[in-house]
Amino acid sequence: MVKLMATLLIVLSAATSNANATLDSLYVEPQCKLFSVDDRQFRMIYAAAAQQNIQLQLKDHEGRLLYKSNVSSEGFAKDFDLSFLPDGDYTFVLKSGDYKYEESVSVSQAAAQTAAQARFQASQLMLVEVEGDAYALVGTNQSGAKLAYSLNDDQGNALYTGTYASKEEIKDLFTFRNVQGDVTLQFFLEGSLVDERVLALK
Repeated sequence: MVKLMATLLIVLSAATSNANATLDSLYVEPQCKLFSVDDRQFRMIYAAAAQQNIQLQLKDHEGRLLYKSNVSSEGFAKDFDLSFLPDGDYTFVLKSGDYKYEESVSVSQAAAQTAAQARFQASQLMLVEVEGDAYALVGTNQSGAKLAYSLNDDQGNALYTGTYASKEEIKDLFTFRNVQGDVTLQFFLEGSLVDERVLALK
């Protein structure tokens, strides 16, 4: 019995030692990923097994440093707005110890406008004549973003303006009793002009 107990203790000891060695050898490398929120906004998500000292950088296509930040964290989600930067290629860099994540993106006002126009088309908004000098704007904002409009006279003065929330049903009435000349209806999605229609008043 004594010999059996001794043998069992040796086996348990060896098993515990091997388990500890296995756990000690496990190293979870930090993970980082950059996601596009829209054409000029990005979100970086970082996760690590323990708190790390992290350096974030943003560089232009010539490698010039535009942004730098040092943080200590085991995980975060950070948004970057590049709408103030000119069109071009930019590189995000994250460093944490021996780990390095790097990803380049391209931003373009033309691309942003094209994407916004495509999203706006789903709204299928119509400006229809009701009677005489009255017109109705009907439809639904299906773009998934805030939609703004401006009705302007032929001098560029705003007659009516407004905004619609995402998925909001639209049913607005406009009258142009004292307006002469053409009226221009403009739609803006997230600041980009996505549609322009000219209404020739009778």
